[in-house]
Amino acid sequence: MTNLTAADLQIRGIPAIEKLLDLANNEIPIPLGPGNRAPVVAYGLFMNLAHQAYALMLLREQDADHACAALRRSLIEHTASLLWLADDTEKAVNAINRGLQYTQKKLKEAAHKAGMGQDERTQATLAATLAELLPSAETHLLQHSKLVDAYLGPTLGAIWHAESGYAHPSIHVVRLYVEQNGDDTKLHKRPRLDAAQQTVATCLYALYCGALALNSLTQEPLWEPTLRSIAEDLGLSMELPRRNTT
Repeated sequence: MTNLTAADLQIRGIPAIEKLLDLANNEIPIPLGPGNRAPVVAYGLFMNLAHQAYALMLLREQDADHACAALRRSLIEHTASLLWLADDTEKAVNAINRGLQYTQKKLKEAAHKAGMGQDERTQATLAATLAELLPSAETHLLQHSKLVDAYLGPTLGAIWHAESGYAHPSIHVVRLYVEQNGDDTKLHKRPRLDAAQQTVATCLYALYCGALALNSLTQEPLWEPTLRSIAEDLGLSMELPRRNTT
């Protein structure tokens, strides 16, 4: 993810995260351009990524990193999606719209099964969403495991799988609190895992790559000076990761 040491992450990584969050909170309008769907979708995803990163850093201050695997995993997924949008633009948007169509159809079926009524506005939104869309050859990348592997590579893929194990009810979670050695069982109140460094590294990588992706899609790269400054300070590349086709 990054080659920074734990000390570097603390001394230089956290200030970089703060600068990247400042970009998200800046009042200067981002020039997305008329008629371009990819920058609009990327903007929404990046803002959600930034809010999640902010929440993660707050939880880190409360020494609650161990409970944040789901958020760290989500940051990795958002990052891969933003890189996909920067790379495939309209093709990626078409695939993402197909994904929305599928989830909205499932939501409609679940609401009907539960006997939940829907107002006219909701019904109209669903009807518009479920309207016929052009087929997309990219829908396989809606599977997060394939998308992460395609744009972030095996290392981030392994981290994503590990975070998934801690995000769901599983034996991975049990082993954080239960230590067994033969017939001896020790129960712990706190997890046997320090995730503080992982939180900082994930927030830094996600915010940096996400901002780089969104900046590449805008009419004017307003964030480039800040991104270049961070890249030079931390030894990061200004080149966007491209899809792994092997």
